[in-house]
Amino acid sequence: MGLVSVLTLGALPAIWLVNRQDERATPDAAGAAAADGVPAATTSTTMPDVMGTVAPRFLNGTNDSVPQATNPPVFVGEPDGTVIADGTATYRRDVSRPGVCLTNSVEAGQQVTVVNIDNGRSIACTTEARAEEEAALADEIVLLTQDFAQIADLTDAPVNIEIRQ
Repeated sequence: MGLVSVLTLGALPAIWLVNRQDERATPDAAGAAAADGVPAATTSTTMPDVMGTVAPRFLNGTNDSVPQATNPPVFVGEPDGTVIADGTATYRRDVSRPGVCLTNSVEAGQQVTVVNIDNGRSIACTTEARAEEEAALADEIVLLTQDFAQIADLTDAPVNIEIRQ
């Protein structure tokens, strides 16, 4: 093994030196032309302007062709229903059924619309009272997961909402 390693270490630099000397010995085309007495051709590394150079052109028009400013009509509407509460909405899968929202901010049995303030999406639901241990969370409404997904992305929970009637 030792002999093969020594031969390899000696042969590789020798091959490299021989190849390097061959590259120096061959003149390039520009050097050969200059040696013959003919001037070498010059090359440019800049890209040609394929679009050309054209002076800017402007449309000619009259003062009558300028669009006149208009004041568009502004529509001011009223929201659907009256806002009776606001707070946040979240979701749980243990809500009894679709179309039910658990909240203590509105009396049970009311048909309300829960509106996501950030995107305007809404869902209609019937209110049910939350458990007594959750009474401190009066401004939070709980929806079934699939109902919550209609007004916001699940990863955005809790979201700011308005409860309208």
